Amino acid sequence: ILLSGCANTSRVNITTEIDNAVSNAILTHNKDSFYEGECQAEGHVIFDAKKTDDRIIVYSYIGYSEYGFENGNFVDISGISCPAVIILDNNYSLIEIQYPEDGSYYGKSIKKMFPKSCVNDVLNLSDKNEKSINEQQKEYAKSYLKSIGREATVGTMSDFKYPLLTDMGVSVEVSNRMDYYILKNEQYPYWIGNKELIENGIRYVYQMDYNKSENKIIYTKYEYENPNNIIEKIIVDSLTGKEIKE
Repeated sequence: ILLSGCANTSRVNITTEIDNAVSNAILTHNKDSFYEGECQAEGHVIFDAKKTDDRIIVYSYIGYSEYGFENGNFVDISGISCPAVIILDNNYSLIEIQYPEDGSYYGKSIKKMFPKSCVNDVLNLSDKNEKSINEQQKEYAKSYLKSIGREATVGTMSDFKYPLLTDMGVSVEVSNRMDYYILKNEQYPYWIGNKELIENGIRYVYQMDYNKSENKIIYTKYEYENPNNIIEKIIVDSLTGKEIKE
């Protein structure tokens, strides 16, 4: 549905109602579409908006993130950042979100989806707009941390270090075998460290440790509020990649 060229459209001011509706649309549309964290976040810039008799068309660039705890940091663990045409009804409820095509069709689809006045801004997102989108998402994360009484550094995965087994001298072959344990127990991190998941209202920590002196890779699940309550423990020989039964 390419509405940017429709004759029966008129420009409309970007009101608080429209801006809030865009926020809600991004959160609603993307929920359950990515690896689930414990906090949804969105950010957006609106380039233009038009109105027909029964809908409002918003031309924007959006960001959506799911945040979760990793190594004690609150990290953007999944999401999307891209141009979007957001179509609302006259009550500001979401009808549809349209994304551009990938690959070689990306530029062409942008030119079809967006008014000419917006195309350059969309194809060449400014540093200012990119920063604004990122900061909006971080504000969701900071508000969530405040609501649960936690302090943590907020950022993306590229902001933090994730030490891998191979960094510690474990062979590539054994490290690759660990994929089996991660796939079998996918909650565990693939790095040396931990992540937190809330299951049935209880916060658990999934930890991966490496004991070099004993040649052991250790996976442990325990309660965040009660670290001594070990729910599961898996020990793997770091020389052979085989599980050690204790």
